[in-house]
Amino acid sequence: MPSFPRLFSRVNVSVALAFVALAFVVIVVGQPSARADVAVVPPRLLPNAANLTFPKVITTMQFPLGVGVYPMKVGVNPATGYVYVTSGSNISVISGTQIITGLPPLGRAVGVDPTTRYVYVADSAKDNVAVISGTQVITTLPTGDSPQAIGVNPAAGYVYVANWSSNNMTVLSGTQVITTLPVAPTPRSIGVNPATGYVYVSGRNSNFVTILSATQTVTTLLVPFGPGSVDVNPVTGYAYIANEGSNAGVMVLSGTQVITTLASGSSFGSIGVNPSTGYVYAGRSGNIVVISGTQVITTLAGGVYPIDIGVNPLGGYVYVVDSIESGSIMVLSSTQLITSLPAGRYPAAIDVNPVTGYAYVPSTDLRSPGAVTVLSGTQVVTTITPGSSPRAFGVNSTTGYVYVVNEGTDSLAIMSDTQVITHFSVGISPWAIGANPTTGYIYALNRESGSITVLSDTQTITTLVLGSLSYPRAIDVNPKTGYVYVAGNGVTVLSGTQVVTTLIPGLMSYQAVGVNATSGYVYVANGPSFGSGQILVISGTSVVTTLPGIAYTPVAVGVNPATGYVYVVNRDLGNVTVLSGTQIVSLFLPVGLGPVAIGVNATTGYVYVAASGDNSVAVISGTQVITNLAVGIRPEAVAINEATGYVFVTNLHSNSVTIISGTQVVGALAVGAGPKAIGINPATGLTYVANYAGQSISIIGESAALNIYLPVVLKNR
Repeated sequence: MPSFPRLFSRVNVSVALAFVALAFVVIVVGQPSARADVAVVPPRLLPNAANLTFPKVITTMQFPLGVGVYPMKVGVNPATGYVYVTSGSNISVISGTQIITGLPPLGRAVGVDPTTRYVYVADSAKDNVAVISGTQVITTLPTGDSPQAIGVNPAAGYVYVANWSSNNMTVLSGTQVITTLPVAPTPRSIGVNPATGYVYVSGRNSNFVTILSATQTVTTLLVPFGPGSVDVNPVTGYAYIANEGSNAGVMVLSGTQVITTLASGSSFGSIGVNPSTGYVYAGRSGNIVVISGTQVITTLAGGVYPIDIGVNPLGGYVYVVDSIESGSIMVLSSTQLITSLPAGRYPAAIDVNPVTGYAYVPSTDLRSPGAVTVLSGTQVVTTITPGSSPRAFGVNSTTGYVYVVNEGTDSLAIMSDTQVITHFSVGISPWAIGANPTTGYIYALNRESGSITVLSDTQTITTLVLGSLSYPRAIDVNPKTGYVYVAGNGVTVLSGTQVVTTLIPGLMSYQAVGVNATSGYVYVANGPSFGSGQILVISGTSVVTTLPGIAYTPVAVGVNPATGYVYVVNRDLGNVTVLSGTQIVSLFLPVGLGPVAIGVNATTGYVYVAASGDNSVAVISGTQVITNLAVGIRPEAVAINEATGYVFVTNLHSNSVTIISGTQVVGALAVGAGPKAIGINPATGLTYVANYAGQSISIIGESAALNIYLPVVLKNR
C-alpha cells in the first residue's frame, strides 16, 4: 500500500465541492433481500485508519437568537471557505468557526425601552422574547404561549408581554423575567400609563379588560365583547379601548373604571392618542372619529379599513394606515384631513420616530417583496425593502434605530433614518442550497416563494423568480459548463444569475437531482408519490431521454464520476435504482428501511446510503451491497472526506455523528441536539454539523495537513 501522502498527492482540489441536504423519512414495508446477480467494482486503495488522525469535535457554536434557528441545510464554497447554513427562512454565513452574519427570524411584536435602550422582539413560534442592544441580540427570555404584544413602562422599567394562547402576561425588567400574571383571555393589545403605572390589557376574544400595576393584578373589568386596540393619554390619564367585536364603540377609562363609551353602534379597529393636543383618533370602516377627553368633536370621512394609527407629537401629524390592496395613508392635523399618500400593497402597521419625525409603514403583501414606505411630514421620502412581509415595528427614540420584524422571511432588519444598516434574509422556506465553485455564486432555493436567491460571499446579488407554483426543492451544479439545475415543478437551468430555460415546466414534481461532471449528464427524478416515477437524463439544456417507472419517492441522487454509476435513492421502497449513462443497470437494489441520504467516495468507489427506518448505513460497491452497518438513531445525512476516507453520518435522535472508514464503523462523536445536515470544507478539512433542535453548529476537525478532495457530484437531496 502506498504511503498516505503519496496516495493523495494526485488530488485536484480546485474542483472540490460538496453539498449534503435534508430528506424526509416515512416508514416503509417490505424487508430488503440479497441479490447475487450483481457486479462488484473493486475498491481502490483506502488509507489505513491507523495512520490517520481521528476526528474530534472542535467546537459547537450556539447561534444567537434567531440566527440559524432550526438549521436544515449546509453548503460549502471551497473557493472562499464560507459555509452557508439555511434555517427556517434565513442564511447564516460562517468563516472558520465564526458566524460572520445572520439575523433573527420570526417576530410578532416589538417594544422599546428608551431608558435602557433595550429592544424587545416577541417570537410567537418559540414562545420567547429576544432582547436587543443596538444591533446585537444579548439574551432570550421565556414567555407564555404565543406572545403577541409588548408594552413598556419606561418610568418603572417594566416590560409587559401578552401571551395569547396561555392567557397571561410575562413581566420583564431589563434582561430578567420578574413574574407571570393571569390576564383577560386572548390578550392582544396593551396600553401603559407611565404616570400612574396602570397597564391595560384587552382580551380580544373575550368580555374582559385586565388592569395591572407594576407586577400585580389590580382588577379585571367586564366589558362588551371584543375589546381591541388600547392607547393612553398620559396627560389626562384616560385610557381608550377600541371595541372590535360588538359595535360597542370606544370605551374611556379613568384609573380602574369605565367612565363612558363613545360612538356606540360601531366597531373600531385602531386608536391613537396625540398627547400634545389631547386629541384621540379612532378608526372605523369609512371614517375617523376625533375625540377630546370624553367627547366626540368631529368625524372625518375616509379610509376603507383603518388598521393602525401613528402620531408624531412634535409635528402634530397623525397618520392613519388604510389596509387595502392599493394601500394609502391619510395624514391628519388636529381635526383636519390634510392629504392622502400612497403606500405599498396592504399596509399593516405604522410607527413614528419622534426625534427625526420619520414614519415607517410596512407592506405585507406575500406576493411581492416586502417594502417599507418612509414618510416625513406630508411627503413620501422613500420606499425601502428590508425583507418579505414586514410585520411589526419598534423605534428607539434615543438611538434612532428602527426595528422591523419580517414574518415572511423570518428575519429582522435594523434601519437608521431611511437606510437598512444590517439585514440578511432570503425568500419563504429556503429548502436547499448549492454553489458554483468556479463563479463563487451561492444559490438558495426558496420553496414556498418560488424563487432563488443568488449570493456572492455575504452579499445578495439577485433573486430569480420562478413562479409561485414552481416549488424549487433540489439543486446541483456542473462546474465545467457553469449550468445550475434546479428541480421542482419542472426543471430550471441557470447560468450565473440568469434563467437559461425551463424543461417540462409545471408538469411534474421533481424531487432529486445529480450531475455527472465527467459525462455532463444530469439526472432528475420524481416518483408516483410526486409524479410519474420517471428519471430525466439531461445534457446541457436538453432532455436526452426519459426513463419511465423506475423511481418511487426518490429523495436523493448520488453520482460516481469515476465509474459513471448513478444511484437514485427510493425512500418508500427501501432501495436504490442504479444507472449508467442512459441505461438502467440495477432496477431495485435493497439497502434498508427508509433510505434518505447518500454519499459517494469517488476515490474508493464505495457508496454509503443512510436508512433512517432501521438505523443503518448500506455500503455499496458498484451494484452490490457488501455490508450494512449499524449507526445511531435515525441517520439523516452523509458526508465524506476523501483525503482521510472518513464517512460522517448524522444521527438525529441520538445527537451524534457516526464515523465510518471503508466498511467499518470506527467511532462516534457527541454533537448538539438533533443533528440533521452536514457539510465539509475541503480547503480546511472542517466538517460542519447543523443541529436542528439545538440551534447550533458543531465543527469536527481532522489533520489540517491532509490534502482533501470531495467530488463535485457527491450530494444528498
